[in-house]
Amino acid sequence: MGSINIKASKICILIGKAVVTLSLCVFFITGIYQEVKEVRKNTLNFFMPRSFGVLVEATQQGSYFFKDKIFRHKNYYEKLVQYMPYRSEAQGLLGFCFYYLGQETKAIEAYQKAIELNPHFFWFYYNLGVIYSKSDQHALAMEYFQKAAQTKPQVALAFIRSSKMIYIPIIGGQFSNFGPVIEQLKKGYKNVYQFNALQKVRDDIPLEIY
Repeated sequence: MGSINIKASKICILIGKAVVTLSLCVFFITGIYQEVKEVRKNTLNFFMPRSFGVLVEATQQGSYFFKDKIFRHKNYYEKLVQYMPYRSEAQGLLGFCFYYLGQETKAIEAYQKAIELNPHFFWFYYNLGVIYSKSDQHALAMEYFQKAAQTKPQVALAFIRSSKMIYIPIIGGQFSNFGPVIEQLKKGYKNVYQFNALQKVRDDIPLEIY
């Protein structure tokens, strides 16, 4: 009986040591995670542009005039993609920046990654269609415009509203500023419906990335 008690005591001691070791590991790993999280937060704050107005201006001007200003935004979205590769809107906005920096190939890659993450968002398809249209690849442009037409506008709006960290700051941080967003979406759908009806891209309809 005594030997059984001794063995039981040893087992209890071993279990106790294992529990203490596991607790220390969890504490250590949690500490590292929190430290990494804080470093990433500080890094994003460092790269975050003071204003996102230049992105809106770029869509309104429809040119590469804002290259210098957009470069900082590109760096910010690259960091977002690095730290949050699951955020499709970060991929999409990185594609937006690449496009206005004149790097169409990288823009296409970013938008395709965005579609892999979120295959239901109108603007990812539409913007790819615009890029292909401007490079005279009209068959590819029509393919993506047709896919854009199959998406639902209410899904696009809901997605934008849900993106408090990425999309909302661009439109001013308030849902009351959604008027222009809705109008742009209406314009985009109108374009793709016209193209689909004609089965071709019309040069007389101005196209820009949004």
